[in-house]
Formats: sequence, structure tokens, C-alpha cells
Amino acid sequence: MLKKKILFIILGIIALVFFVLIFFLSRNINNKVVAPASEQTTNIVNKMPQAETNTNNQSKPNSNLAAANNTIANSVTPLDPVMQAKYFSELRINHPEFSATQLEFYNETAASQKMSPCRGREDEANCVYAVALITRFYNFCGEVPNNREKQLDCANIILSERAGVEITKCQVQTTDRLKTRCLFSIFNIYNQTEDCRNLIPSEVKQMCENVANFKIAEEKQNMKLCENITDNSLKNTCLEDTTTIAPTTPDIPTNPSTPVTPKDTDGDGLSDQDELNKYFTNPLLTDTDGDTFSDGAEISGGYNPCGEGKLNSPELLKELCAQFTK
Repeated sequence: MLKKKILFIILGIIALVFFVLIFFLSRNINNKVVAPASEQTTNIVNKMPQAETNTNNQSKPNSNLAAANNTIANSVTPLDPVMQAKYFSELRINHPEFSATQLEFYNETAASQKMSPCRGREDEANCVYAVALITRFYNFCGEVPNNREKQLDCANIILSERAGVEITKCQVQTTDRLKTRCLFSIFNIYNQTEDCRNLIPSEVKQMCENVANFKIAEEKQNMKLCENITDNSLKNTCLEDTTTIAPTTPDIPTNPSTPVTPKDTDGDGLSDQDELNKYFTNPLLTDTDGDTFSDGAEISGGYNPCGEGKLNSPELLKELCAQFTK
């Protein structure tokens, strides 16, 4: 009788151990096999063929994050908080006319790396000017509305610090035209040589004057004005762009019945002059943003040649195209 009781106890213990092992093993298996719902969804999305995500390759996408957010084009990483504080302090000291509320808003806008909050404000000119100085993004200086003095002051401050480095980067371009495009992006708001007078150091001022002379030569379509350019790459491009145009001198009359066709190097339907000075697209590339649509086709259709979506604000092209000319 005693032996039977001992046997039942041993069998009971064995059964209990067995069920405990089964319980823990089943929990382990479930944890390994069943992934969280969010992870399962991610895996399914990742396994979808990429071709299926583009339902219509022949039409332009309806949204453009860069245009919608009006993001500062060259701000790839967050602003250095130390440098932002330094430039903000300079702005506050040099412009006591800005109220504390304005300064706080300008600083927050700069930190967000978006210019859109400035648009439409009563103090839009001051806002754009301030954000450009805090971020040190010189292309925004040209966006200061209706205030040429502030545009130049903004650009002079930033370019006096940065232009030497930027010009050096342009020197490594492989062709005269690429170098010209690079320099134009740096000095994009200097329309006359006298606009460059406050720039330092002297070599930066000289290059600025060269670019201004180039613009004047193209605007007046006068080959002789190219001789005022001291930089060889700029001079060569200027002469090349004006070779089809007779120099406008009093003793060589022009014939209005035979208009000159503007030069279009990349054949995209936009003249080189318009690409450099009006649309800020690349005159050497038929398709600046690489989306398979030519710059001319996008401009004529009302689309953005430097990104996705419709071109709702042509004045933003300088900003949007800067990312493709850096």
C-alpha cells in the first residue's frame, strides 16, 4: 500500500514538471513568432514592389514638401545653437528698432529652418532680413521685399564672412560655364558693380564686380562689356554668350527686322540668360531637378523646375533651386 502511494506521488510530480515545461515553452514560441502589429505592417510595406508606389509616371506629383514648408534650402542639419545665439545677439544689438516680441519670433522662425512664417506679415521685410542673418543663408537676402538697402546690407554682412570660401569652391569646377553658374549663385542679388562696394575683402569685391559686369553685358547684349571682366572663366563665358550678338556701338547699327535668338545651351526651351537670372535653373542641364521633365516644359506648365508640384510662388525659385547648384 505504501509503495502505491509513493508511486502516485512520483507520477504526480513528473506530470506537474511536464506541464510547467510545456507552459514555458509555449510562451517562448509565441514571443518569437508573433511580431507586433506595427512591425508586421512595416515588413509588408517594405516588401511591396517599388514600382507599385508610383501610379502615374507621366504626371507631376501633387505635393511638394520643400515648397509647402518653404524650408531653408542649404540647412541640411539643424542650426548650431551656439552660432545661432551669437548671430541673434548681433542682430539684437545692431537693430534696437526690433521689439522683443519681434526678435523672439524671428529667432524661433530661424530655428525652425522655415521662411514661410515670415510671408504675409506686416513686418515681412524685417522678418526675412533677420532670419537670413540668424541662419547666415545669403540666398534669402534677395527675398527681402521692397527694400534694396536691406537686401544689400544682408548680403554684404554674410558674404563678407563666407564668400571667400564659396569662391574657392567654385574654382574647382571643371568648365568655365559651371564656374560661372557657381559664382552667379553666390552673387545673385548684385545687379550693378556699385552694389559690391561694401564687400570685403578686396578679392571678393572684385569677383562680385565681375559677376555684375557679366549681368550688364548680357542685359545689354554687348560683347564689348565682357572686357570689363577680369576673371578668365567669366569673361570666356560672357564672350561665348554674346558672340551671336553684334556689339552695340554707334557706328554699327543693328537691324530690328532680324532679331537675335537668345542662346539656349541645354536646349530646354529657356534661354541661358533667363535660367541664370530669372528662373535660377541650370543652363547646362535640360532637367535641373532630374525628374525627367525639362525645365522649359515645367515652367510653361506651371510646375516647379527645382522640385515637385506646382510652382505657386515663382519668387521662391531662388531658394528652391539653390540645392541643385551647391
